[in-house]
Amino acid sequence: RRVHGDPLTVSFSNKMAGKLLSSLPLQMFIYFHGWYSIFFFFVNILLFIYKGVGMPYPANNLGWEITFIFIYAVIQWIRLFLGSKGNKTEQSSSLAWFLGLSIPLILIHAFYMRLQIYVLRADTIINVAAFIFLAAEMFLGIITLIVFNAHEKLL
Repeated sequence: RRVHGDPLTVSFSNKMAGKLLSSLPLQMFIYFHGWYSIFFFFVNILLFIYKGVGMPYPANNLGWEITFIFIYAVIQWIRLFLGSKGNKTEQSSSLAWFLGLSIPLILIHAFYMRLQIYVLRADTIINVAAFIFLAAEMFLGIITLIVFNAHEKLL
């Protein structure tokens, strides 16, 4: 029997039938990546203070690099919210947005690892760790999305 309507009702009916489709590993990565993102943001701010005081920056470049870290924070917050919501309520659309918003974050991390004016060892380390979180979340998110879609077709 196919259940239409509110995603929470659909999710509840799946749970009542004994079919919990949400991914615990994905939810754990989302949770810990949220905490890591806060750490990443503040370490980057400290690194920019260090670079701004101790290194000669070309005009306006420091401002743009700092702006990108705030853009990162906004995209990441939205992305993690959608991933958590999509996983908990078993909504494919939220999970698809979660995966789609990973692409700008990959580009931002690549910029901070290779293209910013001064790349310190600390920049490389924190961005590699963020790439590991993103790769794991994308892998688990794709698998979870496939499971959600396969289950919807069975209903």
